[in-house]
Amino acid sequence: MKRDYLLFIGLALIILLLDQVSKWMVVTHIEAHQTLSVIPGFFSLVLVKNR
Repeated sequence: MKRDYLLFIGLALIILLLDQVSKWMVVTHIEAHQTLSVIPGFFSLVLVKNR
């Protein structure tokens, strides 16, 4: 049971880290409405901000 919780916490931390890294990549590497292709033809990031 404890191992399941540790696995869940580990996966949650990895997902959180990937989320923060992707946000940092977008903010530091592209301008508004420009596309950053991470995996060409499959996964791209676009910076869009609310007014």
